[in-house]
Amino acid sequence: NGVDGIGIVVTDGSMPRKTGYEIIREYSRREEFRSVPFILHTGDDPTLGKIAIEDGAFTYLSKFGSNEEFVMTVAYALNPESFTQSSQ
Repeated sequence: NGVDGIGIVVTDGSMPRKTGYEIIREYSRREEFRSVPFILHTGDDPTLGKIAIEDGAFTYLSKFGSNEEFVMTVAYALNPESFTQSSQ
């Protein structure tokens, strides 16, 4: 999965040269990045996280969330099949 070994992109919402929103908007639409999940990690208004999803992000995480939530979300984004329950 991914481009040149890139399996996931986790980006901050506010960075000095290019925001995470701009990165998601630009790269998630490129054909070569379609299989790469983008996660926005932000302390901004949750409404902006929802906009990031509309722009191509897999999801967004609040900087005020727990470490466990961050780790589980990244793990799920990398391998969602491992989280599905088998029906027996």
